[in-house]
Amino acid sequence: MLKFNVPKWLYCICIIGIVLLMIPKFSFNDPDTFWHIEVGRYMIDHGQILHYAIHTFYGDKLPYVPHEFGFQILVAPLYSAFGWPGVYLLTAVCLFFLVLGLYRLGKVSRKELGLQEEHVLLLPFALLISIWIYYNYFKGRPQMISSFMIVWFFVYLREYQLKAKGKYATAMIILSWMTANFHAGVWLVIAVFTGMALFESLLDQTINLSYWAGRPLSALCMVFLNTFPKLLLMIIRIM
Repeated sequence: MLKFNVPKWLYCICIIGIVLLMIPKFSFNDPDTFWHIEVGRYMIDHGQILHYAIHTFYGDKLPYVPHEFGFQILVAPLYSAFGWPGVYLLTAVCLFFLVLGLYRLGKVSRKELGLQEEHVLLLPFALLISIWIYYNYFKGRPQMISSFMIVWFFVYLREYQLKAKGKYATAMIILSWMTANFHAGVWLVIAVFTGMALFESLLDQTINLSYWAGRPLSALCMVFLNTFPKLLLMIIRIM
């Protein structure tokens, strides 16, 4: 079997080069970007997380659910300090982690199949997918952060299914919490992934149910419990 041992620094240089060549034409082409920047500025200036609408005829009487406040607090100071280049920088960082996540996901898939993890075509494949996602999905909105978070969550979930290590469980819980605060609307994707993984494992005849009643099941439950109450409150307030 051929082995491809490419230095990790060479991978990083290649990814950075591709990212820098992508034209950020969509980052300034969405009115929601300005809204997120303004809300982020307001929260930073007033030192609080918004729970009411701003710039309306009704003052602060209309309820507002801060389901994307993490992104707003992050993008506002970048825009204030650097203008659009600050937004582009955030876009590039998100794209970089997306490429790394897709590359790692490919390695996990090969490991699940019993193949050698490294393959010379993995990175080009991850780059092609990332380019498509970038030009069809990325904007100056929370989705550019949640996209790589969900990919990395799926990576750690599949690693956890292969071997229930505490570091994978911790990573899943952190990514679940971050997704709920940066882009809560897509957190249900994480819930679906987690539920499907649990259901699949319980149906697998090779899984020891007493084993699953311990640490692995507890970790997956924590993924739900650390963010679900917030989402439930969000739904109630909308209604």
